[in-house]
Amino acid sequence: MTVHIFTPVYHRFAFVKESLTSVIRHMDNASYDCELFIGVNGYEHDEMKEWLKSICSSNIVLYESSANMGKAAIINKMYGYHNDCDYIISIDSDMVADEENNFIDDMVWSIEHFTEFGVLSTFQKCNDQQIWNGLQESQKNGPHEVRYGKYNNVAGGCVIMKKAIWDAMKGYSTYGGVYGFDDGLMMQSVHLMGLKAGVIETVKLHHPHDTDKAYFDWKMKNIAKRKSKGYYEEN
Repeated sequence: MTVHIFTPVYHRFAFVKESLTSVIRHMDNASYDCELFIGVNGYEHDEMKEWLKSICSSNIVLYESSANMGKAAIINKMYGYHNDCDYIISIDSDMVADEENNFIDDMVWSIEHFTEFGVLSTFQKCNDQQIWNGLQESQKNGPHEVRYGKYNNVAGGCVIMKKAIWDAMKGYSTYGGVYGFDDGLMMQSVHLMGLKAGVIETVKLHHPHDTDKAYFDWKMKNIAKRKSKGYYEEN
């Protein structure tokens, strides 16, 4: 079984370094063959570029875009080159696997055993983006529990899908432009396929609060505007 992990990178080196270091540690200890594909939509500075190049290996590949394509487009592009896998994990480059349980193994186990679900998201510690009052139902299976309900209440910071589902929905919709809608449109696509979207409450990743108020305010203002440029192109 092979797991391909895709992460989009856009400036914010401190967040990226902590996130990718944790993901690589879990890859090294996972029960599955794992490959990591890093799509760079913009470097913060040369130090960031050099560090990302330094971590590349036979199973860690770096893609550099000449312009900010956004999360959806760059992950779809990388998957187009690297689709020989059984599972796809999409993880934002600020999510940190800071617990000892292997999040990759646990996500694969969950997507295999919770058979009504087309996509599963991890629990987000700290800066939680799940909308729990719309996720009132739950299922337990073995060591894990999944909460679900309104499909559009599931956040997409770190999600897993089987390859067959990803291929059927043709990856991320790019309707949202560079910024906005990609995670929500994924949940909608799964729902329209007659499958559920849920949150694995027992698989926990750390999602830090944003320390840059201007960046946070820009995101909140523009999340539904299908932006063609990102924050660092406009500021």
